[in-house]
Amino acid sequence: MVLNKESSPSNKNIVILSILAFLLNQVNYVIGIFLILVCIFILIAKNGEVVFSSSLLPLVLMGAMGIVMAVININNLLFSNIIKDISYFFRPILIIYFGYIISLYNKRSNNIGLYKFIVIYSVLSAVLNLVNILINYKVVITNFTFLNIREVMGHSDDIMVLGFTVLIFFSQYYGKKLFSRNISKLFTLIFILNILVSFSRTKILTFFIMVIIFMVINPQKNIKLNNIRIGILITVVVISGILYFEYGDINKYFSFLDPFMKKMMNSMTEISAQSDWNNYAEIVHNWRGYEIYSAKQLLNSFAVIEKVFGAGLGTLIPVLHSDLVGVPLSEGGIILLHNGYYTILIKTGIAGLLLYLMFFGTVIIKSIRCLHRDRFYTAILVSICIEILMNSYTTTGIIKNIYSFGMLIVLGYMIWRVEYENNKKI
Repeated sequence: MVLNKESSPSNKNIVILSILAFLLNQVNYVIGIFLILVCIFILIAKNGEVVFSSSLLPLVLMGAMGIVMAVININNLLFSNIIKDISYFFRPILIIYFGYIISLYNKRSNNIGLYKFIVIYSVLSAVLNLVNILINYKVVITNFTFLNIREVMGHSDDIMVLGFTVLIFFSQYYGKKLFSRNISKLFTLIFILNILVSFSRTKILTFFIMVIIFMVINPQKNIKLNNIRIGILITVVVISGILYFEYGDINKYFSFLDPFMKKMMNSMTEISAQSDWNNYAEIVHNWRGYEIYSAKQLLNSFAVIEKVFGAGLGTLIPVLHSDLVGVPLSEGGIILLHNGYYTILIKTGIAGLLLYLMFFGTVIIKSIRCLHRDRFYTAILVSICIEILMNSYTTTGIIKNIYSFGMLIVLGYMIWRVEYENNKKI
């Protein structure tokens, strides 16, 4: 998109940067925040230029609003919980800003290096999951269920689906390979294995949505399906398998998948707040729905000012049986919900939620305005925003301590470039 004719980092440098970013994502998030701050200060000191992104302003205001309301309600909150929430809300802002200034200070770099970074970082994350399964293969064999497989494979990085999609569609947009044929085949195999063994409903849905976005934005009328059919095949196989396992006799031979099939069939009711929440079994079975119910109950008890501006960072959502999600009952509630929108509503109110949506809406609009420059770039940026917005409904979105470092740094990197293009038109 921007400055495509300029220099590109060498493949060796891209691999090194990808590994460093991947390792940074593996450290404790508090240490990670500290290291990011150090890197930001070093970059600013080296370049002698302090800049701020207007696109980031909504997120900064949302976090600031949460702090102000926490100060107002300080007597009802624990200081330790306020600090936790500050780290959850401002971690993504710092990482996005880090990516933003990297892009700003490397104006001459083109986008090929960025695309390779996305894929390599994603592959490293996928390989880590597969290696964890191999290391713990005895545990998996002893108790062969999909839940146990997901447990040993570790955290699934949100950027992996984007990396797979970029690898698939790059040649469709540019008419050339991003990597050599053999490396592309190896990366494709790794991504497919990761999607299949993760048994992730969100990952499958995200992949399907990204495929649609890239196909819609693609300028070619006749899209070659040689690579795309691989991804679509995965989706079809998974959906067909669900129906067959659910209604066919074959499920007795694959009993280890029973929990996964039940979760797939329960996908909608699991996040529904309509149930008998006096029943322990219902709470266990539909925990996310119970969280939403508890959040609604808390919101209904708020005064008008709290509904508009929130109860402040550090506010706990009172739930029964919080030990089911690893939170001691003595805590008195949970600090984050599996639904990011309700988390934001409780902490920063309607105003905070509107600011959150404004951030992603603004980025999408800016990227679409630059559609004529590089459709592939636009497709990636739109996909990232849609993925996060969807993730904010099914999990916590970017408001948590483990959301993908790679995805956030890429988002920040790309934001500067679309701002640059939009400013050139003024």
